[in-house]
Amino acid sequence: MKNKFTRHVPSFCDGIEQQSFEFDTLDEMLSHEFCVYHEDCDNFAKSEQGHILALYDGGKKRYCIGRVTHPELIDLPIWSRT
Repeated sequence: MKNKFTRHVPSFCDGIEQQSFEFDTLDEMLSHEFCVYHEDCDNFAKSEQGHILALYDGGKKRYCIGRVTHPELIDLPIWSRT
């Protein structure tokens, strides 16, 4: 089953189109330019709703970089506030 990553664009940003791509593996997703931009982060995580987060400063800072259609197919830790 193909998964789909949709890049997060904040609603206050004008002129930026919502972009997405399909992928099969976590490595394939992380090698895409949307994720490579955050390659200096400490780690990636996912939310139960399918948001993909780039974690910085030991998880104290996090940025939603996108959303996937099937988070259950991605082997990333589930992010929690604790």
